[in-house]
Amino acid sequence: KFMMYNVKVKYSKGAVAVRSDNFVFESCTFQVVAGSGTRRGVLHYGNGGTSFIKNNIFINESGSNLNAIYPTSTTGNNLNESQEGSLVVEGNTFQGTLNQFIIMDNHQGTADAFELIVKDNITPESNGFVVSYGTSINFGDVFSRMVFVGNSLKNPGKGLYAIDGTSGSYRSVGLEVISQDNVLESLTLRIDYSETSGSTGSIAAYKTSAFDSAPVVLLCPFDVEENTNVPSDIPSDIPSSVSLLECSEPPIDVPSPPTLPDYTAMITFTVTTATELENAISNALDGNVIYIENGSYDLSNSLVINKEIVLVGESKDNVVIRDTRGNSLFFVQVSTDNVVIQDLTIEHITTDVNIGIAVVASGGGFPQTRIDKFMMYNVKVKYSKGAV
Repeated sequence: KFMMYNVKVKYSKGAVAVRSDNFVFESCTFQVVAGSGTRRGVLHYGNGGTSFIKNNIFINESGSNLNAIYPTSTTGNNLNESQEGSLVVEGNTFQGTLNQFIIMDNHQGTADAFELIVKDNITPESNGFVVSYGTSINFGDVFSRMVFVGNSLKNPGKGLYAIDGTSGSYRSVGLEVISQDNVLESLTLRIDYSETSGSTGSIAAYKTSAFDSAPVVLLCPFDVEENTNVPSDIPSDIPSSVSLLECSEPPIDVPSPPTLPDYTAMITFTVTTATELENAISNALDGNVIYIENGSYDLSNSLVINKEIVLVGESKDNVVIRDTRGNSLFFVQVSTDNVVIQDLTIEHITTDVNIGIAVVASGGGFPQTRIDKFMMYNVKVKYSKGAV
């Protein structure tokens, strides 16, 4: 229960080194004023209970590399420096440059005993947002889970969470990573990253050369620009001082195509031959339904549909409308709105027909006018160059 509120620390190498359970750093300013190389804001040696690093400002205008928060332990087995309980890093901002926001190394502690909650931070990091580095086998076993909520990061390097190190494995079992409403300025999925070139725009990354096999990490799905997908079973046991955003699963509004009526109850023409089919299309009015009985319909001309009609076959595989011409651009041309083709087969028997069904306003050339509400259900198109 060491607590520090509204304190400014101006430093050269490290602002605060803390060995405390249940500590609080809130509304403080940590400012690098001298030195070069790597500088650290908060060095955090072990954790117990629930600790907070909240609403602080990190300032670095010295040109040095700043690792803002550094959970670590000294080398060797130091039980008082084990990582347990919860560390909540929330609402922190920056002025100047930042290399890595949180980098944790030399992990010690009981397996599945430590959770890291990172919420509502705004960072300009040049290398990594949260990085876990280890040199021992299964060093990541100390984590019970990681929670990333509402952070905004530049993401030029290693994504929300990067795994680095020189051991043979990261964890013996999978790790739960909960992620909601984070905004990443750049997004590119990457698996490996190079120490020299970084992994620009990754969501999550690990260094493949550090492991005998890929680490097992579970991530919730990501949207392209904002990470807004939330697991329906997101835990509710976040420490009370952290006000999570709405955690119910967001609605997914996926449009569906229209459901067709039973056109067989609305028949205007019934056809059984190719000639009857051509005549029915020629004589039809907008809104008419042409019912095509099972059979083969060989046509020596293009089938032009320039009226708002419905062509419905008796069955897809047994109603075959076949193009018997040679070289041509289109076989079936739909050149008006509100046309439905259903339950039949369109086939052309030569290799010289470019398109089986063309839904265009005219026979060729550009620009074309778009057609509205063309619908095709349960149709087979057998073609040589292009189906539709």
